[in-house]
This record gives sequence, C-alpha cells and structure tokens, in this order.
Amino acid sequence: MKYVTRPLTDEARARIKTVNREHSRFDTRWGQTLRDLRRELEHLGVRDEFVMQIDVVTDRDLRLDGELRAGARPASPSVAVAFETKHHGPMLFVCGKFYFWQDNVRAIALGLESLRRVERYGIVQSDEQYRGWQALPPGTPMPAAQMSVDEAIRLLHAHAPDLVWDYDDPKEVHRAWRVASLKVHPDVGGDPEMFRKLTEARDLLVEQGTP
Repeated sequence: MKYVTRPLTDEARARIKTVNREHSRFDTRWGQTLRDLRRELEHLGVRDEFVMQIDVVTDRDLRLDGELRAGARPASPSVAVAFETKHHGPMLFVCGKFYFWQDNVRAIALGLESLRRVERYGIVQSDEQYRGWQALPPGTPMPAAQMSVDEAIRLLHAHAPDLVWDYDDPKEVHRAWRVASLKVHPDVGGDPEMFRKLTEARDLLVEQGTP
C-alpha cells in the first residue's frame, strides 16, 4: 500500500488540540510503524493509498516520492492520516501529543488498532467507534479565518519586532512565525491562546501568499 505526504489541511489543523507535548515511550523503527499502520488500514478496507499530512509550509518541502526534503523542518510534530474506505467514506485521524512527528504517526497506528479491538469485544455496535473520525466531504468549506491579513501581519510583527520579512513569501512567513512564537509556545510554558492566534496568522498569510 502506497502513501503520499502532504501539508496539513485546514480540517486536520482544526481537529488537533493544543496539548502539553511529551516524550513517547515508543521504541519502534519507522519501517515497523509503517507496517503496523498499513495493517490497520487494510483491516478498514483501504487498498490503494493513504495520505500522511505533516506540518510543513508548502508542497515544496516534499520530494516527488512523497518524503520530506533533507532540509525541511516541520513547524510542529502534529500529523494526520487521511484515507478513503468503502464503508466509512473519507476518514481523518490526527495526533500532536508527542515531540516527534514519527511518534505521532505511531500513536495513530496504535489508536486504529485499539478502535478495532473495541468492536471485536462487542462494546459498540458495528462501526460506531469510527463515526467521529469521518472527514468532511470534498468541497465542504471550513470556517472563515477570524482575522484579516493586516491583523495577521501586525500580530507577527508585534511578536518579532526586530525581524525583517516578506509577508508574501510563505517561507518568510514561516520564519517570522517561528521567531514570534518562540516565547509563547505551550511547550515552554507560554500562552496557548496567543500561540493559537500566531499560528492562525501564519496559516492565513501562507494561504494568501501561495500561488
């Protein structure tokens, strides 16, 4: 079963909760994680391919074979796995609990295994445990951004006043976001709400500046 890598979608970002990240206790090689994930997807009836979404700025951070470029650095370790099933339609699983994105993929694989066991032991009726993970149908609009482009620019400038950057260039926006969010990131005891606003500003400007 093949997979392709893409940047996180708006729907995936909306489902990822801000958490205090932690180090995982997983001691599993990446190849084994992929094998376990493929096994669980096969149980769900996925046969062709699935999409692994990583928090990179644009598709330019990805190679043609779907892997991260050598110099690419995800903005966060949050990931999503999206796929289409015959009986459930499009589904989306997200995770941002751990410090490394590979560990978050591992968590999704283990989560899928746990959901399968729930049905095996007769705790739920057929397929009920998957309903909350169904993705929005293609073309379903996401809620509009809560800030304007000008507000997004001012917010990033206010938290990175000494940085000179081009708000029309997604890579420059990402650089400004990294500097601006350094002191407010929840992982260092910062303000989760301000971090959310800075990330919203980044996403808005990246979308506005992407051809």
